[in-house]
Parts: sequence; C-alpha cells; structure tokens
Amino acid sequence: MPQRLVFLETTAPAWFTVKPGSAPDALSGVARPADTAWSQDGLALILRPDGDRIAVSEPVPGTRLPGRCAERHIQMDRTFCLGLDALSAGSIDEARTWWAHLEQWLQLQSLAHETGLWPDAHALDHGHAGAWQQAAQRLADELGFSEEYRRAHAGLPSWITDPATRIAKEDGSPINGRAACPRGCAKRRGRRRTLVLWGECERRAAIARLVAMEMHRRRALDRYWESERGQPCCCTMINCQLRPAAEAWRQWTTS
Repeated sequence: MPQRLVFLETTAPAWFTVKPGSAPDALSGVARPADTAWSQDGLALILRPDGDRIAVSEPVPGTRLPGRCAERHIQMDRTFCLGLDALSAGSIDEARTWWAHLEQWLQLQSLAHETGLWPDAHALDHGHAGAWQQAAQRLADELGFSEEYRRAHAGLPSWITDPATRIAKEDGSPINGRAACPRGCAKRRGRRRTLVLWGECERRAAIARLVAMEMHRRRALDRYWESERGQPCCCTMINCQLRPAAEAWRQWTTS
C-alpha cells in the first residue's frame, strides 16, 4: 500500500471505518461523520493516490451522491473536489489535517443534500475561475478590502466591477490617473476636502491588479458554464445554471 494511504489508515478518525481487504493501491471504508445525512447508514468511500492529491469518490459514483455536479463539488472524473490546496497526506500530521478537510466537505455535502445550497463562504468558483477568485480574495485581504471584494464577487454593486470606473487594463496595469479615486478617498486642504486623484493613490498598482483579477474571474466562470452546456443536471441544487434547461427538458419529455 502506498505510504500516503498508510498514513491515512493510521490516522483514520472514529467516524471512518476502514474496510478490510482493500485493494493494494486504495483505501476503502464507510464514513459516518456526526450531524450529516450519513451519520447512521454511512457513506461508502474509496481513497486513491492521484498525483499530488488523494482522490476520493464513492466506489460506484452516483450511488448516494450525484455522479457529477459542479455545484456540489463533485468533479468530471467523479471524484470529490476538496479545494485547490488539498493536502497530499504525505505525513502523519498532513493525514490528520486531510481527514479534517474531508469531514468538513462531507458536512457541507450533507447541507447541500438537505437544502440544495452550498455555503458561499466554503466554496471557490468552478474551473479556472477558482484560482482567480482565490488570488483576488488574498489580495483584497492584504489591502483591507475583504468585504468590498465579497460584495463584488456576490454580484452586488461595487467600484471593483463598475465598468464606468475604467481604472485597470486586462493585464492589471492602472489607467485613467486623472480620475478621482474609485473608492471616494479624499484629503483635506485647509478647510476644504478634495477627492484624491487615482494617479495619486499609493496602492494604485495593487488595486488595479485586484480589479483585473475580478475581471478575469468573471470571464473564466462564464467560459466554464458555457463549456458545461448540454451536460446532464442532477437537479439537486437550487442555483445551478444547468438546472433550468434540465427541468424544461424533463417537463417537455413527460408532457
């Protein structure tokens, strides 16, 4: 058995029962995490090394969970998406953390199963948009714009996404330096307060990168959903962009 699976077997939590006689290159078992839809009956899982990650899936995908669903973070290859920075379980400590990540994923999966929603705070966008989102969120945190970026990402009105501001090129370089600061920053000159020019902003370059990142994130997400057109929808998630077409097809074929 690969060393990473040995670490995982050694550190398996109480909620995961390892199945005896697993294949040499896999670790099989039943997950019963507390406060989930599978805490009693259990959810059969199989773990396999796959490059730098540990791939997790149902032994027969589609048995208890959708075989594939982007909104429920089950990938095209039928394995679970545990995040862009998923650990490889290359040590005992990493293996323990890996199990904690899987437990949280299963708790979120249970919530999605019951409500048809995946909490935004625990999700990255699909496809390449996820990497753009992660990079933009980290930069926004560094700049102190965390809440402003969350609003922009949620599609709420924001200077970050307002096309009228025109403060960044696609490559992230700033433009329109004579315009007022898009955040409405001002400085006092005597008794008067005047708006700071965008070209005078000390963080101008970083803010322009943030605006460009969000621009690329939105385009990447649009491209992702465009590439998914025609894929079957499990119709278990309320906000899935594939669901309206799938439900319309079902209604037409059953009428």
